[in-house]
Amino acid sequence: MAVEPEQAEAPNVETNKLSLPLFRRPNKFKIGEDFDLFIKKYNLYFEAVELEDVKKRRLALLFNLSEDAFRLAEPVEFGEGENAYKDWIGNLKSLFERNQTATEKRYNLHRREQEPGESVDSYAVSLREAGARCGFHGDEYSSRLVDQFILGLRDKATQNKLLQEPPNSLDDALLIARRFEAENATMKTLAREATEKLSRTTIGSVSSLNAAKTCYSCNGFGHV
Repeated sequence: MAVEPEQAEAPNVETNKLSLPLFRRPNKFKIGEDFDLFIKKYNLYFEAVELEDVKKRRLALLFNLSEDAFRLAEPVEFGEGENAYKDWIGNLKSLFERNQTATEKRYNLHRREQEPGESVDSYAVSLREAGARCGFHGDEYSSRLVDQFILGLRDKATQNKLLQEPPNSLDDALLIARRFEAENATMKTLAREATEKLSRTTIGSVSSLNAAKTCYSCNGFGHV
């Protein structure tokens, strides 16, 4: 008895399309690396995968930044209009620029201290921006930021705490600094309320005392 040959299954166009080998994405950008080269590689990648939507390009680029680079780039405004993507890339290049000498960049980082009235979060963002221009990598980048964060803190109690128990990262240092900042704000609020209460009590006591005094002219009360 003859055996009929197995019929070949009709090719599934969609399955074949999905199983095609994808182009390998360029490596993630890390602070201190060549940002121009990173963008050039990604522009080629976007052309290869035919990704034309500029908003999706923005998301793809953000997704492929290192954690520290993402923190700096994500808040950069993405405007409207046909030049929105180009302008956004230009702002990122300015953020990660290398126009200054290495010594100047390190100098700007090391002289950065927390300004009066500046929150610890704002101070940390500023340090990340300054550190991004120094070209430090990996553990060195992290340790430099932590050191300068502690050195430039205005609150000495927070500074001493971080010196006695060195944090492993800037994020860890921020957690402690935020707690101290919140406690200081609470103490200032309580002190202000106590001062206001004491002032009201003092005024009330003086008024009561005046009301109890006898007028020497008419022997009446309350108008001395």
